[in-house]
Amino acid sequence: MTEHTKNIINKIIECGRSGLYSDLESLFPNWRDYKSFIDQIHSEIRLEGNEQFLHYYETFNRLSEKYDFDSLLNLIKGLTIIENGHKQGSVSPVIPLYKKLIEKAGLFYLTTGDKQGIYLLIRSLEQNPNTEIENLTHWILKNSENPYLPFGTSTLISKTIPDIKIEVENWFQRQKETAAREKQEREDKEKREELRKEQAAENIKIHNAKKQSEREYRQSLSYLNNNELLTLISNDKKRPIYYYSNELIRMNKLKPNEKELLNKIIVELGLNETKQSKRLKKQLLKIIEK
Repeated sequence: MTEHTKNIINKIIECGRSGLYSDLESLFPNWRDYKSFIDQIHSEIRLEGNEQFLHYYETFNRLSEKYDFDSLLNLIKGLTIIENGHKQGSVSPVIPLYKKLIEKAGLFYLTTGDKQGIYLLIRSLEQNPNTEIENLTHWILKNSENPYLPFGTSTLISKTIPDIKIEVENWFQRQKETAAREKQEREDKEKREELRKEQAAENIKIHNAKKQSEREYRQSLSYLNNNELLTLISNDKKRPIYYYSNELIRMNKLKPNEKELLNKIIVELGLNETKQSKRLKKQLLKIIEK
């Protein structure tokens, strides 16, 4: 980086160390000046690595490597105060610098954009307490006007580590419950789908069996003589007479007793006023007249 950029960063670090933040106003009197400074850091670090493209987070990861723990902590403080007048939202450099500071402290933390990463940090702090990280976290939550600092998410309400622990654990429990419910819903849906497929297969099987039975029954009718057919139709209480339309209209050369059976069928048809019955009745009357 250029000496000019290093000098500005050192001034921010010194303000963070001394707590005299009023001096920062003269460094960046407006938002454009601050944004230009951040862009300048990004450009200089990218050129150092002779790279055409460098992700925003990686820029500040590399910047953090240039400073020890204490200097980085105070740089974070200074930038936090500067941004109160020039809000950076979720793209604030404080977010990746805070993450790297936590790593320098030997703690585990991920910037996931939700409370999962915070949960991991809380667990890490429980196993390896670190007063400096806890104090800085409280300080940022108290002094920053940017709701995304320091964790990169704006959904956190609590302002102290103990309260954050409760809030995050409650959130994590809700996430587990939601995941369990969604898993159960998926499993139930899969079971319903499997049952639907089984039922559909059974319905097809039943349908095919009925069709086969129907074909066999129709085929058996072709072997009957007129008397046998008419007797069967007269005694059939399951099927309507017009079911046998094709077989009836194909009959010819009826004997007297067969005509008598057919007349009874015609009388029964007369009790049914459907178009099918009326049409069939006319056709049967012609057969009798032959």
